Amino acid sequence: MGVLPAAMAHHAPSGFNQDSRYIFKGEVRKFAWVNPHAYLYVDVLKADGSKELWGFETGGPSTLNRNGWKIADFPAGAKVTVYANTERGDKKNALMRKVRLADGREFGSMDIGVAPPSAAGAPPGGPPKDPYADYVEYK
Repeated sequence: MGVLPAAMAHHAPSGFNQDSRYIFKGEVRKFAWVNPHAYLYVDVLKADGSKELWGFETGGPSTLNRNGWKIADFPAGAKVTVYANTERGDKKNALMRKVRLADGREFGSMDIGVAPPSAAGAPPGGPPKDPYADYVEYK
């Protein structure tokens, strides 16, 4: 039981600002499919036409595999839209929540907070709020 708090601290998203919810659009530069967390590096296109390199932390390879990811889906140059929470401070890193490919496929990046659809239909009170509704485009 003594190891559990250390493991929870490692996996807590406290280094990322949960109130900074951004949508990043750009092209994949590199995908580091490594443990314990994979990183998708994206040249993000800004409103002024310039590009910034951002690193997006995601789950490890086993989590990504369970969520249907394949490294071949993210070659260099692939256009992506990433929903993420930025890292605290002035770094160009963020915690990825989901990514959308140019063909419309979407992938969740973590098991945290992802619930399977209910077999009984919508919960009482209607469908849940879109968790990405308050994300804004990064400029």
